[in-house]
Amino acid sequence: MNRERKLKLWVMTNEFHPNIIGGLGVAATHLAKALSNAGLEVTVLCSGDSGAPALMNPGGMQRILRLPKASYYFSRPSQSSSPAQC
Repeated sequence: MNRERKLKLWVMTNEFHPNIIGGLGVAATHLAKALSNAGLEVTVLCSGDSGAPALMNPGGMQRILRLPKASYYFSRPSQSSSPAQC
């Protein structure tokens, strides 16, 4: 019994389209788009401007989870999100 398995990839970045400041955001956006077009399931974890976590395109090959930069979810000193709160 040889089942075909789909590769799943997570991309974690502080910059993702449309909130791009420099090269990292451009690279992460194009990488995620190219890999999802190639048939991989891509989940992008990035920062967002809303007050709550937001999931975009939940049924597609590319899902984007935007975590707010509010202190409840995001630690400014360490510049990281707290997954336990999400």
